[in-house]
Amino acid sequence: MEKIYMEKNQNRKNDSFFKKLFRNDKSVFLSFVVAIVFIFSLVIFGFNQVSYAINNVEDPLPDSFTTSSGEQVIGESNPVVGITSYTTSDGIPVFCIQHDVPFCTGKSYQKSEDLIEDQGLIYLMANLYNGTEASRLTNKDVLVDIWLTQTAIWVYQKKIGAKDTSKITDTDVQNIYAIKKLYNSKSTDLINESSPLYTLYGIDKKIETAINIHNSGATIKTFDVSMNSDTLTITDDEKYYQTDLVSVVGSVNYEKLGSFEGFSVTLSSAPSGTILVNENGEQITNLDKMAVGTKFYIRIPVDKVTEDAKSIVLTATGIFKSYEGYYYTSDDNCQVITNVRTITSSLSDGLTYDINYTPEVPDTNKNVAQSIYFIGLIIMLSGVGVIYANVKPKAKQQ
Repeated sequence: MEKIYMEKNQNRKNDSFFKKLFRNDKSVFLSFVVAIVFIFSLVIFGFNQVSYAINNVEDPLPDSFTTSSGEQVIGESNPVVGITSYTTSDGIPVFCIQHDVPFCTGKSYQKSEDLIEDQGLIYLMANLYNGTEASRLTNKDVLVDIWLTQTAIWVYQKKIGAKDTSKITDTDVQNIYAIKKLYNSKSTDLINESSPLYTLYGIDKKIETAINIHNSGATIKTFDVSMNSDTLTITDDEKYYQTDLVSVVGSVNYEKLGSFEGFSVTLSSAPSGTILVNENGEQITNLDKMAVGTKFYIRIPVDKVTEDAKSIVLTATGIFKSYEGYYYTSDDNCQVITNVRTITSSLSDGLTYDINYTPEVPDTNKNVAQSIYFIGLIIMLSGVGVIYANVKPKAKQQ
């Protein structure tokens, strides 16, 4: 019996470490399986793809429309300076860009692919009449505002040297600046002031500012995302790495051209569990609309940072209410026309941050040496025990 037991025991001694481990404790085996599944999950889902985007706002300007013409408005001068009020078929005023090209009534116009790039022209039209009650220049007859707007666009185009303005002379410009009275084609007075209309309603100053913007090449809207430094700290509970403070700044650089309304944030690449916290350390849960002036830190779970997940790509999208406009053209070589409306627009900026950390890598050589040491110690002690066990009986026999 003892021989059989010894052989069985010897066979077990020859078993691998894993066989012994799984034989002795089934829960250890299950834990091992769970660990494998967990590691696989980390490989597949190691990056937290958080995406928060602002809602797209449909451009309120129509893609196409048919033109219509209205009343004539005449400025009293020598010679007189007259314009015709043109609109879309829905009654939205539109304005001519080219003075020397005829306007076509009843024609289909389509929006150009690109926004108007001349920020001076955008500024001027945004500060003139754009079809809403709130933007009336004079709070008088709308035809007065249309005349002031159309002539101001032509004067501006003349002063910056735009094409198709050769028929406007310097004398014409002087006459426009001097006009005090407007009337319609039925000789009914629309307005009759004691001072020149351009001076009274600040049109001359608006044109001057628009020219300065045009010549300077200034940008109307600016948006910037920045981090104070690359410093990376660890929170008091040692659960998170924390970046330095991130600032998001947007601005509209000219009067009445709009406002910065806030921003959204997208983390397109980050270790799982990455969050944003405000200056008080409170988690920011709604990244779709963050208020103007909000600053934040980025927190990254320490245990989620690996060689494959140690980079953060953050994009902020600034939300603006601003003025933008398009040119509209017809296939019949007609006048290029335009208008501006208040729309919600956006600018984006971002940053990439690499998490510099030193992972704790076990010293396998040291572990092996320690294992050998302990095994040797155990063998030595076992040997001493065996010797002692054999020597003691002999000592008693003597």
